[in-house]
Amino acid sequence: DDKLAQLNRNIFLIAKKTEGIAKVLSRALVKEGKRKIFVLYNTADEFMPTLGAALTDALQEKAAQGKEKIRNITIPI
Repeated sequence: DDKLAQLNRNIFLIAKKTEGIAKVLSRALVKEGKRKIFVLYNTADEFMPTLGAALTDALQEKAAQGKEKIRNITIPI
């Protein structure tokens, strides 16, 4: 998001960050009882790699905080 905002003075951040989406996704995955998570994402732009890295971080953080054993693999395609 920060990279997009730097492209042009007419582009600016409003109310979300890509990393926030990853936190919402990780909470939903854990709440649904998902423990083995495999994510493929496109690398054509910066959005999905940023989301993929943030999701991996958020899932590892969730695993470290709780008793859940979470395994995740995030692969660029």
